[in-house]
Amino acid sequence: MSFICSCRILDIAQDLKALSVLLSAKAAPFVIDLAVMASRREYLNLDKWLSDQTREHGEPFVKAVAAYLQRKLTASSGNSPGASTGSGAGGSGGSSGASRDDAAATKFPAEALPAMLLCLQSSLQQQLQLSGEVKEAILAMLQVGQAMMPRQQQQQQPARTPTNMPPGE
Repeated sequence: MSFICSCRILDIAQDLKALSVLLSAKAAPFVIDLAVMASRREYLNLDKWLSDQTREHGEPFVKAVAAYLQRKLTASSGNSPGASTGSGAGGSGGSSGASRDDAAATKFPAEALPAMLLCLQSSLQQQLQLSGEVKEAILAMLQVGQAMMPRQQQQQQPARTPTNMPPGE
C-alpha cells in the first residue's frame, strides 16, 4: 500500500473517530505504519500503544514490530529489503507496488525509532515467552537501531562550524 493511501486512511479514520478500532486490529505492518503516522500527527502516544499491544498480544506483536523495523531500517539504509529475513510479512505482490512501498519505507520517521527500540528492549526484559528466533531478531534490530540513532541525531543537529559556534568556544 502506498504512503499516500495510508495517510488518507489515517485521515478518514481520525475523522470518523475510528482510529482506535483500526489500531486494535492484528499487528500487521499496515497497523504499525498507521500507528507511527498517527503518532507523528499527535493522534496517538506511540510508546503507550506499543506497550499496550505488547502486553495484549505478546510474541506475535513483538515479532511484527521486529519485522517492521527490519524492513523499514533496511530500506532507509539503502540495502535491499528483499534480502532481509523479515520482509515476507506484508510485502507487496507486484513489482510496481514494491517500488512504491520501498519509497514509503524510506520515509520512516526518526522520532518513532526510540519508541520502537524501547518496545523491543522491554519485551526482552519482561521475560515474555519469546522464541529464540524472535529474540535474535530483536537483538539484531536493537543493534541496527542503536547504530542508526546517532546518525539521525547528527542529521537533526547542525554541525558546529566557526560561523554557528556559541561565543567563547
